[in-house]
Amino acid sequence: MISRYFVIVLAIVAAVLRARDHAWAETIGLSALAIGLICLRVADTRQQPALKRVAWFCFALTLVVMGIVFQRDYLH
Repeated sequence: MISRYFVIVLAIVAAVLRARDHAWAETIGLSALAIGLICLRVADTRQQPALKRVAWFCFALTLVVMGIVFQRDYLH
């Protein structure tokens, strides 16, 4: 249970640090990860299954950004 909150806080801190460096793709991906994890938590505690769709969209966005960053940094 504590690890979920730790990952959320870690993603938010990392997103803020990447935003300070003007790394916008990474900022969007990390923010989407944190928002997705928060949505899953709220969906479980408040019994709102519609938020799970929002969480999956955020995770998909994170995956797309990871692909963009991987291509940009490692496939040149």
